[in-house]
Amino acid sequence: LEHVARAELGIAERAQVVLLGELGEVGTAVAERVIGARNGVVWLGRERRILERRPGVAHQSLLLDDGRELLVPYLGRPAAQSVALAVWAADALVRRQVPADLVDTVAERVRLPGAPWLHAGPPRAVSDLAHNPLAAAALAETIAESFPRELTWTLVVGLTHDRDPAAFLTPLAPLSVVRVLALDVGVASERILDVARNVWPGARCEVAASLASGLAAEADADPSRWVLVTGSHRVVAPLRCS
Repeated sequence: LEHVARAELGIAERAQVVLLGELGEVGTAVAERVIGARNGVVWLGRERRILERRPGVAHQSLLLDDGRELLVPYLGRPAAQSVALAVWAADALVRRQVPADLVDTVAERVRLPGAPWLHAGPPRAVSDLAHNPLAAAALAETIAESFPRELTWTLVVGLTHDRDPAAFLTPLAPLSVVRVLALDVGVASERILDVARNVWPGARCEVAASLASGLAAEADADPSRWVLVTGSHRVVAPLRCS
C-alpha cells in the first residue's frame, strides 16, 4: 500500500491545490511526508467536511460544510467523498462556488468507475472495482446501508497480482453469501474457494469458466438473491461493457 500511495501522491506533489480524502493509516502517513502541511493542501475531515449524508435507493443526499445540498446517483461513503472533493476542486478551478443544481445535473450524466454500479439483469447485480482489503470493507459498508439485510448474495470474484484471498474476502463476511463463483484472473480459483468455504461455511463454492457462464447460471435464481461481482477490473469489465 505504501508503494501505491507514493506513486499516486507523487502526481500531486507540485500541484498548487491538493484535495485529499480518506487515505487510511498508510496513505495518510505517506501524504504527510510527500505533500506536507502547506498552503493549498485541503484534507477532507480537517479543513472541509461532509456535514450529513443520507443514503437512499440508488441515490444519496449530501450536505456540505458550505451549505450546498447535493443529490447524487451513487452509492456509498467513498463515492460521496469523491463527489465532494470533485466539487471543491471545481470551485478552486473556477474561483467560485459551483451551484448545487448544476452539480446534480452533471452527476446524473456521469458514472463513477470507482463506485458500485447496479445492473438490472437478469440476474440483478452489483459490480464494484474493489481489489484490496480497504476497498472490500468499504464495499461491505455500502451494501449494508443500501440493501435490505435479508437479501442473499452470489459472489463472483477474481483476484490478480497474487493478492491474499483471506485479506480480501474477510471484510465481506457480514454479507449473506450463499454461492461463490471464483474466476482465475491471476490468483488460482481454488485458493479463493478454500478461503470462501471458511468465510461462508454453508455456501456453494464453484469455479466459473467465465463471468458470462456464472451470470447465466444465476439468471433463474431466487429473485431475492443478488449477484455481487468484484475483485478486479478483469472480472468487472465484461459486465460493465456488456
